[in-house]
Amino acid sequence: MYEVCGFSSVNDMVRDGLGVNPEEMAIVVKWLELNDPKEAVPIRRILPEFPLGTHGGDRKSEDVKNQDDVVILKQQGNSADYLLARMQRDTPKVARRYLEGEFPSVRAAALAAGIIKKRSELDHLRLHWKKASVMERKTFVSELATSTLSAKATKQ
Repeated sequence: MYEVCGFSSVNDMVRDGLGVNPEEMAIVVKWLELNDPKEAVPIRRILPEFPLGTHGGDRKSEDVKNQDDVVILKQQGNSADYLLARMQRDTPKVARRYLEGEFPSVRAAALAAGIIKKRSELDHLRLHWKKASVMERKTFVSELATSTLSAKATKQ
């Protein structure tokens, strides 16, 4: 596979393509052999000191070999490991405050760092509206109309 990807050896692909020290990759491989996980495991769970790579960059250029693709956002976008790695990369002061116990959770620290945003009640309504069935939407609108009429009648 390394040749197809344009590397001269497995070690070159691991080091230059994934940005991982080949000796550390050997540790990861051994851990996977011993633990045989049933689902994907973030590399930071195996190697806690493994840093999050730089931002992905231009996805349209042909020079994708230099992009860091160790982290798959879809799988790790909201995991505690990923959020902590993002803080360590993007807002190290907040990450240090979290590690010193200032925040009750990684999520609270990520909120303070601005990495994730707290949804407003209106955001929640919009999200749930999109997920609601046609029948649920009709019921909601009917209940809303009834409660609005009741509120107007009470005021008069």
